[in-house]
Amino acid sequence: MFEKNESHCTSEARQLLASMVADSLEPIFEDSPKKQFSLRDTIVPGSGNLYRMLHKKQPKYKVKEKKVVTADGKKYHGSKKAPIVIIGDSNTSQGVNISSNIGAYIAQATGEETFTISKIGGGNIGPTLFKNRNRFLEGKKAVVWVFDGRELYGEFEEPVF
Repeated sequence: MFEKNESHCTSEARQLLASMVADSLEPIFEDSPKKQFSLRDTIVPGSGNLYRMLHKKQPKYKVKEKKVVTADGKKYHGSKKAPIVIIGDSNTSQGVNISSNIGAYIAQATGEETFTISKIGGGNIGPTLFKNRNRFLEGKKAVVWVFDGRELYGEFEEPVF
């Protein structure tokens, strides 16, 4: 589920999480027409944040990573108007490009558009992200909050909407 040089989960792990999220969201979207998104195999540079911290240089290795593509073969980008918003820390944006982050995988698994907002090193950003931003949430049906489990230790605040 993790690369040996990386603290973030692999493409396969993000796909598994997306499948679990899709199962949870199914009742909300069961009557909605589904968009078709496909997965395409790619080989990308490994990000290796643990390697960089230990050796003070960029790693030089490749990993397999699936990217989400639209029905016409273009990279998936998401939309601010999407009914599903994905928020969180760097685990949310992990992937070489936006078409391979957890939001893209959730779009592929649900057939629904998503919009991903992340903050690298952001930790527990959920409690403040939407405060006084009610207009952004208009038309949204689900917010998926992705973060590292270590954020559950210590003081934990639920989001304020």
